[in-house]
Amino acid sequence: MGRTGRISAFACCTATILLMLGAATAPGHQSEPSKGVSVTLHVSPGDEPVAGRVSTITVSKVRPRRGRFSWRSCKCYLRITDSSGRVVLNRRARRTQRFKFPRATAYEIVFSGRVKRGRSFKRFRVDFAIRAS
Repeated sequence: MGRTGRISAFACCTATILLMLGAATAPGHQSEPSKGVSVTLHVSPGDEPVAGRVSTITVSKVRPRRGRFSWRSCKCYLRITDSSGRVVLNRRARRTQRFKFPRATAYEIVFSGRVKRGRSFKRFRVDFAIRAS
């Protein structure tokens, strides 16, 4: 293997290790982008809620690429639907919210709101998938 091959192999291994370390820093968090806004959400315990028991839903980060996010002006909503499409929660969102998943099935969590860009507000919406056991 020549010098170029060794450098490429080293770069590949280093990138893989960094990706693995980055994934290990925030276990149980899900991040999704929408219209230039990245949202990180966590459902405790460990993104594996137990049906019939209270879980905590935490919106840990809302980062716009451009503009400014504020909980006061975002008019954020949290909607949770089960696998049959039935809405089990639809209310104004808070950073941390307690919720009891009614049954063991797949759920969709939708977090929506707005960020201020210049003089106007731009809407965003992110979808997360979770399964209660």
